[in-house]
Amino acid sequence: MVDAAKAIEKIDDFTDAAKTIDKIEDVADVGKPLKLGEVTYEVSEWGNTAYHVKNNSFAQGVLDNIDPQFFGKNNRFADGFYVAQEAETAIVEVTYHGGNMAESSVIRFSMDNSKLKVLDLTDPNIAKAWKYDEALKYENDVVKGVIKANNLSKYDKTIELANRAREQGYNAIKFHSQRADGINMVIYETSEIPVNSVFTPEMIMPATP
Repeated sequence: MVDAAKAIEKIDDFTDAAKTIDKIEDVADVGKPLKLGEVTYEVSEWGNTAYHVKNNSFAQGVLDNIDPQFFGKNNRFADGFYVAQEAETAIVEVTYHGGNMAESSVIRFSMDNSKLKVLDLTDPNIAKAWKYDEALKYENDVVKGVIKANNLSKYDKTIELANRAREQGYNAIKFHSQRADGINMVIYETSEIPVNSVFTPEMIMPATP
């Protein structure tokens, strides 16, 4: 078990921590959604490291046990555990949605990719086949007031996409961040592969320098 307080004390041993925090300042237009035309599809290779940002009040709980009952159903791809390929991407995402980084921590996990069947929407051919661009256009139109969301939210279409993916046996979706120049992934809980079995916490550090 990783203890949050003790792990934060070890930040000097995390050689990439300072570089990670410094890179946050290089992210342009924090909190400003990218326009659809600015999304560049490039197939992204993902290693075995992932980052997640959590308010300090709940960080220890995530370290101890990733509990699916707290997964939000109205997120972009419905209820799953969201991680980023880089720490700064996770920070920008949570900041955009109102997170206070002065009261938050970045958790670094090792990720067992062998347990994931990933729908890779960073691949332009796969994104086209799954009509991901249409889902993003719908979201953009709802935000602009061009159309009214049919059911739950501006994420109606991406949630529908996620539901289809899960029905076809995918337990993860990889996608470009709409808030920063980075890659995100959402991992779903299944009876065969619990989310907790995919992630092992390695390090926690403050989300601000």
